[in-house]
Amino acid sequence: MEADGTASCAQTNVQLYNQLWAAGWEDAGLLKARRAYELAAELFAGRFRPMGKPFVAHLVGVASLLQRFGAPPAAVVAGVVHSAYPQGDFGTGQTGRLPQHRERVREAIGPDAERLVDRATRA
Repeated sequence: MEADGTASCAQTNVQLYNQLWAAGWEDAGLLKARRAYELAAELFAGRFRPMGKPFVAHLVGVASLLQRFGAPPAAVVAGVVHSAYPQGDFGTGQTGRLPQHRERVREAIGPDAERLVDRATRA
């Protein structure tokens, strides 16, 4: 909790997992959240936001806020990797919604969440 009584959003994977667990997420959903975080940590290793925070903290914060506002689990998991296609380093030398990138994300977070990542990237 913040000093003003409002709930803060998660900034680390452990904070996010605890938030999801407290919200009643089942083991399968928690595992998808962990896989999403592991992929995000790989795709955004060494990346920072302009204010100096690790980029992955932003991704975790987005997922945390999505859960707090009642988004379905697939959307919360997608929030952890929502910037994968335009900004993630897949090790291919290319960004974007390439078939091999989409397959890698799909394997990590499942087809429903991956479709949301793809759709958000197109918006």
